[in-house]
Amino acid sequence: MANSEWIHISKRKPRPEECGPNGRIIVWHRYNGAMITNVPQLEENHFMEWWMPYPKPPEGAAHLILEEIEGPKGRA
Repeated sequence: MANSEWIHISKRKPRPEECGPNGRIIVWHRYNGAMITNVPQLEENHFMEWWMPYPKPPEGAAHLILEEIEGPKGRA
């Protein structure tokens, strides 16, 4: 499946491998348009009707995700 396909929440829920850091996914909110949120929010907010897998980071940028989760290296 291509990452550009929107999936209605009635079809299926996101699988862990389709999520970004901390369970993030891209959703389409009925009134606010595209947003980044996490799976629990998708399940609780009935205005979020569509979702798509979180995109893979650009090649060579995976360290940015680790820094977001773990913090920059060398910080105490």
